[in-house]
Amino acid sequence: MAEFTIIGGNVSGIAAALYLTEKGHTVTLYEHRIWNKPCGSAISLEFKEYLYNEWGVELNEAHQGKYMIIGLPNGNHVEIESPFVATTRLELQEKLLQLLKEKDISVNITGKRLTATEVMEVATPQTIVATGYSKLTHQLLQRTWDPKDVAHVVRFDGMVKNAEYPDNHYIIIDNKVTGYGWLFVGDNNHLNIGIGGEERSLPHNFSWKAYFDRFLSILREKYHIKIEDDLPIQGWKLPLPVNKWKYHVSYVHNGIEFIGVGDALGMAHPILGAGIEPGWLSGWCLAEATDEKGHIDTKKYQKLLRKNIKITSGRRLDIFLATMMRSRLPYKNLFAYYALKLFTRKMIATMRKHHWYKVHIYN
Repeated sequence: MAEFTIIGGNVSGIAAALYLTEKGHTVTLYEHRIWNKPCGSAISLEFKEYLYNEWGVELNEAHQGKYMIIGLPNGNHVEIESPFVATTRLELQEKLLQLLKEKDISVNITGKRLTATEVMEVATPQTIVATGYSKLTHQLLQRTWDPKDVAHVVRFDGMVKNAEYPDNHYIIIDNKVTGYGWLFVGDNNHLNIGIGGEERSLPHNFSWKAYFDRFLSILREKYHIKIEDDLPIQGWKLPLPVNKWKYHVSYVHNGIEFIGVGDALGMAHPILGAGIEPGWLSGWCLAEATDEKGHIDTKKYQKLLRKNIKITSGRRLDIFLATMMRSRLPYKNLFAYYALKLFTRKMIATMRKHHWYKVHIYN
């Protein structure tokens, strides 16, 4: 049995806390606040059911929609039955943190971000870092991300007056930011609208607000969705490496071994940017790499991550499509459209077969 400190109380940190506690270890989790993290917040139907059936977590605000529309700025698109539900990160974090409290796991909502010095004061010999893309992650894990592996995301999440839209989710691929925009629909005019793209692809004078407004105009003019302008947006950075294994998973500082989970390791899907379920999976992998005495074998941890992530989002097809979509080839939008038209159903079917949260059968 051992004691662990976890810095960061969103999905990956919470998953690590749950699985470590299930193995009999003691966990103290530090989170600076409960908040609506700026991201798409889509999860698979299977993961929603898993949270309810296995952990009793019911997401009341999750909304499936009828179809997922994948298209281009010119209006060309493909349509598939919606494979996911759109929730809010606020509700997801609130429900998961409540689950920790029900399990008698110590949760410390600090009200402010811990500094590296403050972390050292509460750290255990092996401390888990679940702080995503942040200065603290860089300090604790000594990770310097390659610019091509970093995406910038901005989004609006909330109620929209006088919006008119069908009951569908939308993903619009756009070469201008080497990324895509999305619109996820919720109940009662609740919308999650965002855009994300590669940091290195943006010109010096690029304006995310201007591009966000441009994306709204595409939704209106090409997809006939009525949404007002001047929606307030929030920004976020996210590591999305195609090759996740060129970065180390841990770093020793002053005798403390800091070990990353979730976005701190760039676990999100290299094409979709989906990070909730890979983050959850990384928490399981970390617990599985922990022996009875409470020592995390980081070599075993990385092996488990590599094996399981490869099954869900690291297949050759995923890597090929991600690499091509990030290239600077002419007509890349058109290529991306036809590639997704050909492979989307196969990619979604594979992800639904090998669930991010159940692939721990591959041990």
